[in-house]
Amino acid sequence: TGDVQKILFSRQKIQHAARMSAATFSYDNQWRALICLPLQKVAGFMLLARCVEMGMKAVVVEPTLDISKYLEKYTPDLISLSVAQW
Repeated sequence: TGDVQKILFSRQKIQHAARMSAATFSYDNQWRALICLPLQKVAGFMLLARCVEMGMKAVVVEPTLDISKYLEKYTPDLISLSVAQW
């Protein structure tokens, strides 16, 4: 869609976005999130930010197309996937 552009967000805006997601989707701090997207990309980073903000457990794994072994091993309550991982 075009060249990669860097965008900077303040810590406060990231925390606010994480809190808004948590309120919208009723996250529970007892949940475990599986992060199998690159942390240097928005989707992976924001899932980690939600975990930190909400006090959820985060399991960060190497991004891969086949996540089945991680689903069985960690039984996550929350996960973000790319279309290719679905």
